[in-house]
Amino acid sequence: MTPADNYNFHTNWEASTGTTYTLGSGLTIGLQHKNIAKGANLLSTSISGSIENQFDTLQDKFFILTRSFGVNASLEFPKFLLPISRENYSIRNSPRTEIAVGANMLDRVKFFRLINVSSRFTYKWNETSTKSWEVSPIFFNDISLPKAYIDSNFQKRLDTNDFLRNSYRETFIEGENIAWTFSNAQKAKWYDDYSYVRLGVEEAGALMSGIVALRPGIVGHYSQYIKLDYDLRHFIVQRHSTTALRLYGGVGIPYGPNSITLPYLKQYFVGGPFSMRGWRIRTLGPGSFIDTSKLGESNTNSFIDLTGDIKIELNAEYRFEIFKLFGGMLLFNGALFGDAGNIWLARKSSSYKYGEFQFNRLYNDMAVSGGMGVRIDIAGLFVFRTDLAMPLKTPENPDYDSILSQGWLPNGFEPLNGHWRKKNFVLNIAIGYPF
Repeated sequence: MTPADNYNFHTNWEASTGTTYTLGSGLTIGLQHKNIAKGANLLSTSISGSIENQFDTLQDKFFILTRSFGVNASLEFPKFLLPISRENYSIRNSPRTEIAVGANMLDRVKFFRLINVSSRFTYKWNETSTKSWEVSPIFFNDISLPKAYIDSNFQKRLDTNDFLRNSYRETFIEGENIAWTFSNAQKAKWYDDYSYVRLGVEEAGALMSGIVALRPGIVGHYSQYIKLDYDLRHFIVQRHSTTALRLYGGVGIPYGPNSITLPYLKQYFVGGPFSMRGWRIRTLGPGSFIDTSKLGESNTNSFIDLTGDIKIELNAEYRFEIFKLFGGMLLFNGALFGDAGNIWLARKSSSYKYGEFQFNRLYNDMAVSGGMGVRIDIAGLFVFRTDLAMPLKTPENPDYDSILSQGWLPNGFEPLNGHWRKKNFVLNIAIGYPF
């Protein structure tokens, strides 16, 4: 038994730059009470806000791209609450019950404002030392987009794009989910291989359809879908290196007359420092779709947000030691990596030709990127990571072979050419490993 303070106050401030914005900043303030009601119950509260700015070289000033603000709270009990009685579980399984609520706002300036009010009730426990479960018998998200904050040009785009129109709409999501996790990393000895597996299933809309049948008009639009998520990792450990492999993604199937696509908050995307590193975040896919209105444009900061209902991604990294300083307090490690994957639509859309998933086009639709990186491990507290990547294969759209270079090395390979490097290399900066 180790004495500890009842309260834990923490703040986190971040400054960043990215491939889709010039300067970003975020602040999170959190407070925890570790023994509320004197029952070892954990109360966690947080307030967060962030902003992303883009520098306009023509007007010589910054303008705001994105603002976000959130208030969240959770209460975790070291036991199962009703209706599960004490006789039905063992304290050795570390049972916990979490009740969480939150309100978050995403403001895409000059496009839209999205407000998400959410809540969930979750049971957590350890089946064994390597297996754990999380079951939420109920959760909900109430998503609203105030019309006063929808830009007229964005509204025109919604009116002419069925996928976007159904993605960015006010909706109520009520459902349940279950996740199973396996990890033997803690039990692995020196130079032992280890694995991580997480499988999840989520359903929404079944209960609401029954309620609406009994009480028509009780809610407006509500979402109906089934989602299957997977995250499979294996680590091959050697004396001075590690080979990390991952298969990652999910399948979301909207069903019923209320849902043509998944809601925006539940959709998949690729790109960025934790995904397909040769592409900027949310700029790849779906499938082999090509936005011909953007051909020839170099401005990557326009509103794109390419998302989908299905995701398949494979990642491989060879991580190796470079050197260490101060008796190992500062470790410099390197990595060679490759990423392959894409996102797709579950249903065919006239707005995204070749964007739906088709088995016979899987190879054509897959994108591939590769590169190298440096990781600085600071006293085991956190890892500062930089990855330099480039596209090795782009999705192949049969309608534009004569217009675009597609397939393997679509832009050739000229690393000594400054214009080529600027167009093809993507620098990702992040904290922690990608997986």
